[in-house]
Parts: sequence; C-alpha cells; structure tokens
Amino acid sequence: MVATTRRELFRLLGRLHSVGFGGAGRRWSVGSGYCKTTRKEIGRMRMVEQLAKGSLRVSVGLVALVALNGCIISVDVEDVGMFEGGWSESERDLSANLTKIDYQGGGTLYVVQGDDARLRLQGSRAALDAVSVNQTGATLHITERKIATCVVGVCPSRQPSGEHLRYYLEIPDVEDIRHSGSGELKVGPLTTQRLVIVVENHVNTKFSSINVRDFALQAQDHADIHVETLDADEVSLAASSHADVYAHDVNTLELQVYADDHAQVWLAGRADEANVRLSDHASFDASRVEVDVVDIRADDLAVARLWAEESLRIYRDDRATVDWTGSAEVREQHAVSGH
Repeated sequence: MVATTRRELFRLLGRLHSVGFGGAGRRWSVGSGYCKTTRKEIGRMRMVEQLAKGSLRVSVGLVALVALNGCIISVDVEDVGMFEGGWSESERDLSANLTKIDYQGGGTLYVVQGDDARLRLQGSRAALDAVSVNQTGATLHITERKIATCVVGVCPSRQPSGEHLRYYLEIPDVEDIRHSGSGELKVGPLTTQRLVIVVENHVNTKFSSINVRDFALQAQDHADIHVETLDADEVSLAASSHADVYAHDVNTLELQVYADDHAQVWLAGRADEANVRLSDHASFDASRVEVDVVDIRADDLAVARLWAEESLRIYRDDRATVDWTGSAEVREQHAVSGH
C-alpha cells in the first residue's frame, strides 16, 4: 500500500492520461484529500478509462467515483470528440445561401448534396487548430494557418500535414468551386444548373455523378482532374501549364476544349458537336468520344486523336498532328507554322 498526496494523485492521473484516459479534448478536475492507493484500485481506474473511450462524437459528462480506502476522487471528463490515435471531430453549421467553395487547405474535402449546409471536420488536434473556416456571403473559405514549432528558441513556421485532415461538406446547391493549396477535393453526386470550377497548383480534384446544364472547368499549374460520369448540355474544358484532365463517360450536346502549354486532355463518351483549340505541345485524346460534328484547330506541336461520324473540319499548322477515325466527311486546311 502506497500513501498518496494530492500532488501524487495528479501525477497518477497524468500517467493514466498517457495511456489514453482523457487525452486531448477532455478537461479534468480532481477532488482534494489525503488518500491511500493500492495497485488493485489503480486497476479500477483503468477500467473507468475503457468506459470513457466509448464516446466518439457526443459531448459526455463522466464522473468516475473510485473508492480508494475511504478517499473518493471525482474526475469530470468532457469528451469533445476524441478518436483512437489522437483524432478529433467538430461540426459547423453554415448559412443556407452557401453556393460557392474556396478550398485552399490541406487534407481531403468531400462535397455531397444535402438538405442543409453543414461542415464536419476530422483530424489531429494540431491540424484542426490550424484550420480557418469562414463564410463570406455565399462563399465558404477553407484555409490553413501556418503553425510554429519551437526548437531551442528557434520557431520556424510550417504548414500542418494534410494527411491529418478530413472535411465533409453537405450543401443544397453549388455553382462555383475554387481549388488550390495542397489538399484533395472530391465532389459528387451533384445535380445543379451551372457549375464553374477553377483548379490550380498541383492539386488533385475528382468529380463523380455530375448532372448539370452547364459545366465549365479551368485547370492549370499541374492540376490533376478526374471526372467520372458527367451529363451536361454544355461542357467547357480549359487546360494549361501541364494540367491533366481525364473525363470518363461524358455525355453532352456541345463540347468545347482549349488546351495549351503541355496540357493533356483525355475524354470518353458522347457529344453532338465539339469545338477544339490546341497549341504549344498540348495533347488531346478523344478517340473514345463519338462526335457527330468536329471543328479543330491545332498549332505548335499539338497532338490530337478524334472520332467523328458526320463532319470533321481540321485547321492545323505543319508541326501539329491530327489523327481521326469514323465516317465523317473531312475538310482539312494547312497553315505554315507561326501564321
């Protein structure tokens, strides 16, 4: 049997904290007194610890009364969403007029359609503390503040690790998305009238099950875009500065494609009409898109592969390459490079 003072009790609770009892997101208060503690009774406290771990999302007030030979320790624990491994969760309600997203954070943002605008965040405590979420009018801004880690008096700032962040956004309608920073964005399923997307700065963006009247995408600065199942009356794709766009199962009446500066665009699906403009080493592969009428201009070492069934009009310089398949009537014009 070991005599335990109030100071030693705090040390004991600190040891329990280190094995998971409490942890970040819980607040403690300990009763006073002079107590005697045995190993068996410490074991009882560990049992209480296991019970406390069961709550994940809801805030719980837990009072653990452990009899220690006539001494009672009161432990008030408020769980604000701790997960195994040090992850926490928080939730924020947003105003109903939200229709635009400006995502400049790290981690992964999931966007789905829902009845109400709501944002749920999961991540390590340090990463969540660095997240800044603000709504200005109809626009939701998600950014990250740089945090400082001090070592021997030196405090260099750094960006929190995106691997430790997850965002889940429900939104009734969305019409504008801006994606930069270092995180990944996943959107869909989604049905809306018009969707405008701007993606840049080496980020990954994925869309799935998108049904829209007008779809406009602008990708640049090594952005990587993947689209799975897109139904739209009009589709406009603009890619530049080494951006890559891959779109599978695209069905549209009118397709507009603009690509330059080593950008790559790969498409599969169906379109009634396509208007394509390529330059500066751009690559466009639409050999799996069945198109009735195609109008294409290719310059400056651009490469294109097409499938046209009714009409194909080609205007290219002598350094560009355009290959096609299908039964379309072809009209081709050549221009000297640089003209």
